[in-house]
Amino acid sequence: MSIEEQFLFFWPLIILAITVIAVRWQWREERFTVAMAIVIGGVTAASLVWAFHLSSVSPTWAYFGTFTRLWELGAGALLATPVGVLSRTPDWLRPLLSWIGVGALAASASLIGDATAFPAPWALLPVAGTLLVIAAGVGREPAFQPLLRNRALTYVGNISYSLYLVHWPVIVLLAAVMSASVYYDAAVLALAFGLAIALHHFVDTPVRYASVAAVRQARRDFKHRLFHVEFATKVAGVAALLLITASLVAYAARPDAYKAAPQPVCCGPTHAGTPSPQR
Repeated sequence: MSIEEQFLFFWPLIILAITVIAVRWQWREERFTVAMAIVIGGVTAASLVWAFHLSSVSPTWAYFGTFTRLWELGAGALLATPVGVLSRTPDWLRPLLSWIGVGALAASASLIGDATAFPAPWALLPVAGTLLVIAAGVGREPAFQPLLRNRALTYVGNISYSLYLVHWPVIVLLAAVMSASVYYDAAVLALAFGLAIALHHFVDTPVRYASVAAVRQARRDFKHRLFHVEFATKVAGVAALLLITASLVAYAARPDAYKAAPQPVCCGPTHAGTPSPQR
């Protein structure tokens, strides 16, 4: 998430700098597109090379590093430069590209694990698959891909940002109170999707489409409700939240202390086969 925000912060500055130069030197559109592709491609390639190096030397820094993950976003930016060419992709080729991309994404879900080098080279597989799916739909409605056009998956796409925000806290918190099992997986899916749906419909969407007047009115209503709730209700809510948080933190810090104690064995076999007190 932080890498994406950094990308969105400085990447427009690069595009703006190239645009200013193009306007100043009165470049034609073709030359401007080529220059944009060269700069974006150069930055993306340098990031990928660095990702290959750091993934083998320090996987943790490679995973969380800004420049080692930049190429994944840069690849999408690079795909946007030849939009005119991609829009002329033959109709017979579009389904092929799309299905190959979906296959690459499905394969990455099963092939990438703890033992695979990430982000390089294994992140190339999902990135390439995503690029193929996007390229197949440039300039035309992707009606040829029913797998991605059904209502269930398009709804997941609509709530994907909210799901992205809540999935990791849910995974971590439930792992502190549940052991790895099919019940844990089901609980993670149910809670993550439930929170994401609520966040999308009651927070994300209203905020994005609210007018300035509506935001101000909502803020006044919130302050009114906040300061007119009974003091005992506030204390009870805060106490419950603190208790839950303290319990999860304590369990995560010392999980062994909360396991059921073994039952004491009072007797044990003797050489003669009769029970005797266990010491």
